[in-house]
Amino acid sequence: MINPTIVSGLLLVLSFLATPFFFRKIWLNPLVIFFGVWFLNFIVYELDHFFNFYYIDLSPKTEFLFMLSFVGFFIGSMSVAIYKALPKKIIPSIILPHKDYSYLAFLEKISIFLFILVLVSVLGKYILLMLHYGNPLAHLGEIRVSNVSGDFTYPKILQLFSIFRYVLVVNLAVLCFFSSRKKYYIILTAITVILSVFTDVAVAGRGGILNTFLFLIGALLAGYLAKGIKLKAKNYFDILALIFILFSLFASILYLRGHDNNFLKKFVSNSYYYFTGTIPAVESFVQNPLESPFFGYNTFSGLYQGIDKLTGIAGVNFLSGQDYQTSYAPISHIGPFNSAGHLAYYYSDFRELGVLIMPYLLGLWSTWLFFLAYERPRILTIQMCAIATAFIFITIRGTMTAGASIWFTIFAILIQYIFFEWKGGLTKYPRSLVIGNKKL
Repeated sequence: MINPTIVSGLLLVLSFLATPFFFRKIWLNPLVIFFGVWFLNFIVYELDHFFNFYYIDLSPKTEFLFMLSFVGFFIGSMSVAIYKALPKKIIPSIILPHKDYSYLAFLEKISIFLFILVLVSVLGKYILLMLHYGNPLAHLGEIRVSNVSGDFTYPKILQLFSIFRYVLVVNLAVLCFFSSRKKYYIILTAITVILSVFTDVAVAGRGGILNTFLFLIGALLAGYLAKGIKLKAKNYFDILALIFILFSLFASILYLRGHDNNFLKKFVSNSYYYFTGTIPAVESFVQNPLESPFFGYNTFSGLYQGIDKLTGIAGVNFLSGQDYQTSYAPISHIGPFNSAGHLAYYYSDFRELGVLIMPYLLGLWSTWLFFLAYERPRILTIQMCAIATAFIFITIRGTMTAGASIWFTIFAILIQYIFFEWKGGLTKYPRSLVIGNKKL
């Protein structure tokens, strides 16, 4: 069986070769992002062969499933790219339709409202934390244990408010690109990211920080695409800086959570484990597939859990406490690993067919949005493109469809647009917005 490292590397080369012909010479396209992330992941994993933290030899079956997922995504993405390469009279536009500038005015108002909700959530959580623990940073380990066990939880209203941080980041990123008050929204975006970090520190977790940064990176790439901005060295540096900050924050939380004495060691080891652990975790779940209490539960557990929480308001729950528990892969003497590559969940639910079809659909969906944002930019399209890009990045750690907060974010973005349309759509343009280089 061919090594997945070689396969992902070859497909990455093919992705680069296809870019000038099928992706308008836009190098950070869905194909390059997907195979770039996976090739890097496997390269780091191959290095672990020498350090032996999480390394195990993958079975021929698991290697085959990795290749199946790679082929599925490649075919899905290229099918859209080839269709878009067919001769047709489409001239890409960097100007939003007039109606979308009215929608931006609406986003300005709703983003301020969401910012207040997120701020209230953070302040409320830290008031409770300090009343219970004193200095939270000195008790992160204890906070983590108490939160996971359910001994210390926050009011549901504060938990709900904190989920709006994802919607807020995607909204603000759009305003950063299309508002003349760019500096104002950049500052507001930075504060939102800081609030998101504090939100995760309040539970001594990291998942929310990861989602926030992935949505932000996805929104940046979608914004560059919609504006027709050719990425330069500075833009790539900005993205790499965000990734560096992300891993630094992860290491900081683990450092404080475990009272480690060496931050640099924690930064290096955590960053290394974060990549290497997911691949052998796939092997573990292929050999011992996760149970599916409902059709596609592991792949779409976030949707099921979201519905269960909604019906729970009326006193009706169809999921048990066990259905909410995270599954861990016992893959190393270091300890169990709580994440796996996306195909582990597809395989558990749908076996080989799911490992082929689900990445195919992701490639199809993300590439379709990529071209839609480039050729006919609309605010909703740009936001959905940002989310699809985040979906691609997260494949090395699972699937975003497994997160209830992600479904909430998608539905919230759709609902805010539907509400705008229901209110009449067109309103007077605010002075702060611009079309092209001209103020309205």
